[in-house]
Amino acid sequence: MDNQNTNPQPEQPTQPTEKSAAEMPKKSRKVLWVIVAVAAVVVLAGAGFTAFTVVRTIQQQQKDFQTGNRIDALATYTDKKSGISIKIPENWDVKRSTPSQKSIVRLSITPPAGSFSNAFDQGQGIDLLCESTSGKVTKDSFTQAIKKNVIPSQQASGLTISDQSAKTINQIPAYLYNATSKTGELQTAYYHGYYMLNSRAICDIYVLVIRADTDKLPVETYANDIVRSFSYKK
Repeated sequence: MDNQNTNPQPEQPTQPTEKSAAEMPKKSRKVLWVIVAVAAVVVLAGAGFTAFTVVRTIQQQQKDFQTGNRIDALATYTDKKSGISIKIPENWDVKRSTPSQKSIVRLSITPPAGSFSNAFDQGQGIDLLCESTSGKVTKDSFTQAIKKNVIPSQQASGLTISDQSAKTINQIPAYLYNATSKTGELQTAYYHGYYMLNSRAICDIYVLVIRADTDKLPVETYANDIVRSFSYKK
């Protein structure tokens, strides 16, 4: 019987198997979790910063809402070019101009920009205008011009005049009065002060208040102090 030669069959190569996440080395798994944790912290930090920014913005808006509807104190403002000084609410904005050739200075003074200063048809402001006169002015002609020209003109426009009087304020001849009107629910008040700066110049300052209720606006509390604070250094 012939011996049959049998060739040994080569071993079949085994297919490599993929390791599952559970079979990952501990070091690799640790690195993965660190990455995930860091990403989570970054996201939370970003969300926290955003929330903080939103809160600060809201707080600032609330502060701005109140600014202009609250006056803590008056501060002296001096226009160095003209030598005129008046007291105004702290932190209010001052705009200086010379609107005409005879203007010496005009100051428009309002609550801070961005504040809620005109809530519900309410407004507050201060306006001062100093102008050169066309002729020489005396103390008597100054007073008579206010009493016989300015006051009747304002009465003719529908304003009610009260508390008018001639005074000397900081050694300056002055004439003070209040002018008020009402249209529907709106009440308007002007707290006026006229000043004889010298024989060739007159200044007029008024505190304007527009309100829709009976409560006084903050600047009204200081109106008399403002119009009586006018001073001038040559």
